[in-house]
This record gives sequence, C-alpha cells and structure tokens, in this order.
Amino acid sequence: MKPYFEGVTQGGSISPILSTIILDDFINQAPSVIYADDPIFYSNHPFEIKDDPEKGIIINKDKSA
Repeated sequence: MKPYFEGVTQGGSISPILSTIILDDFINQAPSVIYADDPIFYSNHPFEIKDDPEKGIIINKDKSA
C-alpha cells in the first residue's frame, strides 16, 4: 500500500491557483502583485501586513523588508 500524502506538489500546475484562493484576504491588505505563489506588496505609504495564523500564514520578518 502506498503512503498517503496531503497537499499538492511544489511546482504543480494547480499550486498557484490554490495559493491565490487561500491568500485572498491576506493579499488584499495592501496593493499587491502576485507571481505564482509569491505576493509582492507596494505602496507610497507605510503599512504593515498582518499574519493569519488560522490559515497558517506567518510572515518571516527576516526574509521580508
């Protein structure tokens, strides 16, 4: 019997679509552009993006500026 794995494979064709659906509320916190599953936020004014732990979204402050 094969082991059971959850989720989709990294780089799978459905992955960007699913991540956009899951990240919808998150990416609407500020103006943004999304490439696959990588959002880029931009603004002329300071803003702070908030984590969404219920959906497993936790911002890595070391990788973000």
